[in-house]
Amino acid sequence: VFFYIRQLTLTSRVASVKKNEMSNDEQKESKRVLMICGDYGEDYEIMVPFQTLSAAGYQVDVVCPEKKTGDKIATSIHDFEGDQTYTEKRGHNFVLTADFEAAVRDVKKYVGLVIPGGRAPEYLSTRKDVIDLVKHFTSNDLPIAAICHGPLILSSVDGYLKDKAATCYPACKPFLDLSGAKFQDPSPITKCFTAGKLVTGAAWPAHPEFCEQFMTVLGAKIDASACKKGKVLIIAGDYVEDYEIMCVFQMLQSFGVDADVVCPKKKSGDVIKTCVHDFEGAQTYSEKPGHNF
Repeated sequence: VFFYIRQLTLTSRVASVKKNEMSNDEQKESKRVLMICGDYGEDYEIMVPFQTLSAAGYQVDVVCPEKKTGDKIATSIHDFEGDQTYTEKRGHNFVLTADFEAAVRDVKKYVGLVIPGGRAPEYLSTRKDVIDLVKHFTSNDLPIAAICHGPLILSSVDGYLKDKAATCYPACKPFLDLSGAKFQDPSPITKCFTAGKLVTGAAWPAHPEFCEQFMTVLGAKIDASACKKGKVLIIAGDYVEDYEIMCVFQMLQSFGVDADVVCPKKKSGDVIKTCVHDFEGAQTYSEKPGHNF
């Protein structure tokens, strides 16, 4: 997938700095994005933006308070299966790519912030160390992308959401209302909103717009005209690996590439079951139920 995306014309710019005037180290630092996560963040909402931004050439430092590079966080699978709210299953373990305290010390090296959803923002929004870190981005008007429960963290920053057009998972709407945000109805659920340097979405089905809008705010320019000769076909079936279908599908869409997913004996709108394959210390991978695709 990374090779295919490299066929796209994708450039990024840094405000008031010409790329040819920057050293290689400076260019690398100019494309560093911070992602703040915690235990039981939503599985897709961590991995899809992480891999999409990585494919675009950004270095994504994923951190969690009280944890270091190489430590793991547990993720959750939130799905929509006909109940009045989402269901939850255990997701993959995500290996953190950076140290939280190091991110605090060197926060000025980041050009943007991503806040995934899931249950993690419920407790992260109460932590002073997290809010203090987020305030660097809010006070300097840097690009921020928050999805699902992620805006809960932004609602803990006094005044940041006031009069901003923003959305979130609908159950979190009261927090945006109390923060003075201009709540945007996420209908359809795939719709995202940009207000200045802030990008918000309601849930993981919105990832293509979420990632595309965030990369635009970061200054990336994507030209997928070379890939418009046709669509990409993805052939899948029941118990395909969860990441290996959704990350690819949504990543391609984020870069403007249309993709059709098919399964033998099934039609458009039918569902296939996925599975979570993870590496948890046994001699082979473990398997757990994944999202429905």
